[in-house]
Amino acid sequence: MFLVGKEDGETVYKSLSFDAHQTPTFEADKRNEWVDYGTAKTVGKAYKNNYPLYLVNLYNSSSTHNAILNEKINFITGQGWTFDKVNIDLENQHRLEKFLKHPNKSESLEDLTRKIALDKKLYGGYCVEVIVGKDNKISELYHIDFGNIRRDKEDRERFFYTTDWNNKPTKNEDFKELFSFPWDDSDVVADRNYILYVTEYRPNQKEYPLPDYVASNSYIEADYEIGNFVLNNTKNGFTAGFIANFYNGNPSAEAKTVIDKEFDNMFNGSDQAGKVLKNFSEGKDYGLELTPLQPNGQDDRYVNLEKTITNKIFVGAQMSPALIDSVSATSGLGNNADEKRTAIQQFQSSYVDQEQQQIEELFNSVLSYNGLPEVLEIIKIKPPKIQFTESMLTAIYSVDELREMDGAQPREDTVTTTTVQMSSDTDLIQHFKNEQYGIDLDQLEIVKTRQIPITDLNSAFESEKNFKFISNEESALLNLLKADVDNAKIQSVLGLSPDQLNDQIAKLTNEGIIEDGEVVGDTEPENEMFIVYTYQTRADAPRLKTESREFCKNMLSITQTRAFTIQDINSVSNEFGTDVFKFRGGWYNNPNTAKPTPWCRHIWQQQLVKFK
Repeated sequence: MFLVGKEDGETVYKSLSFDAHQTPTFEADKRNEWVDYGTAKTVGKAYKNNYPLYLVNLYNSSSTHNAILNEKINFITGQGWTFDKVNIDLENQHRLEKFLKHPNKSESLEDLTRKIALDKKLYGGYCVEVIVGKDNKISELYHIDFGNIRRDKEDRERFFYTTDWNNKPTKNEDFKELFSFPWDDSDVVADRNYILYVTEYRPNQKEYPLPDYVASNSYIEADYEIGNFVLNNTKNGFTAGFIANFYNGNPSAEAKTVIDKEFDNMFNGSDQAGKVLKNFSEGKDYGLELTPLQPNGQDDRYVNLEKTITNKIFVGAQMSPALIDSVSATSGLGNNADEKRTAIQQFQSSYVDQEQQQIEELFNSVLSYNGLPEVLEIIKIKPPKIQFTESMLTAIYSVDELREMDGAQPREDTVTTTTVQMSSDTDLIQHFKNEQYGIDLDQLEIVKTRQIPITDLNSAFESEKNFKFISNEESALLNLLKADVDNAKIQSVLGLSPDQLNDQIAKLTNEGIIEDGEVVGDTEPENEMFIVYTYQTRADAPRLKTESREFCKNMLSITQTRAFTIQDINSVSNEFGTDVFKFRGGWYNNPNTAKPTPWCRHIWQQQLVKFK
């Protein structure tokens, strides 16, 4: 099929070919040490040794393809990472939690996982840079864009990296060699750059992988071209166009070019270009049929073409349209919660489980290499819950809860102190009493405490980023201050100017570590501390006139002796089926402020701690 358009006053022809997409080939570069990532004869000159760029362009140009890959990534990354604390000593628990938070200096393991999941689905593989410490153990892991890596043509354990593979890559400032991580500390070479190079298996694809959607690439391209045609038609004011159906078989490319020129000379003219779709096919009688495209809606054949393209893309992706809301809404599946729930369950078991298992195995191998137990697992996405009817909602929730759902404030004449059924209260309490969760407070030294409104797990994760630790530089400064070293000597030892020293002292004062010029807080650096949560009465809550509900009394009792990390609370939330940070009772009308809050008198309090 041909799309004819007008760009900058000139007629432009674009071909929609639904033949099988030509699989790229990978050949050794005659002048360099690497294998080209795509040859000119299979991917074109524009993508020679740069097939990843072609895949990126597909991702960025097709809305359907983009939505599918993004949804796959959401499924693969799930709801983050967790681990079972049973039979794991406190020291290893702390090391595991530190790894979850910071596999490198700038991101969490969840952040890193999302990047490698995108690469895996986009390219068919991913790379992770391995930073080795002085003890030959893995100290940090960083994502490397898979598209920037090329393999050595002779040594399969050697790779090359640069962000620009055009012209002379070896002259780039960021060009460097990398080697497969050996997984044996005795084979680790100092000052060598290491990577983990992970690819999906495909027969006869040794040098580079291919993504699992590669067979539908022609339809992904067509999706973009159709969208572009609609855009041009919109710019032309939705004036009527045609589909020209040639029932003379499918001629050669040369014959199609001749037909194009003759047809446009006869019917179009330069000012009418962009209004005709040409389709060559077998069928009916020999001849030509012109079908008008109406201004208020495309011809059925055109609509069917769009549906065919979308369906083929989903088939190539091994994914049901019911999994994507924007797509399912147009296919009659958007309001079918049961169908979507079933689709999620099937997709999880048939596709996602294996993807998650592969990533889990990689990071657990890293833990094992560093002497830690292989206990990490990705928390799976749960299917949507059953939709409650109006009668079911009124039986479960109070009037004020229903008002909250509707966006209204609670009634002024009521104070709601509990809104959840006792059975749910008891169930959640039992989860927190489970010994696999929590750390005994007598094993912890509290460095800093704060109460801030945390409404859900996401806000908890975000708030932790702003709960300042003490850096190694700050620790050194505080130790010098505690030793009564004068400012001039401190400036000399730490290499600080007077202004820089004053700024550091002001910052630590604001954080409550220095008070009236004296060190009153902890001086241990960041890597010695972590954040836990305890259930406490809000600092702004007035004196209680009645009793707290049983749930709150139980939680207060539990957290008198035990504290919980955010990973603990996340795990309990997943087992319980509700975000624990949201499960704190109903609306509370503060008589001192006359303002309602969507939780009770209690709050999850953050504490910066370290092991004694």
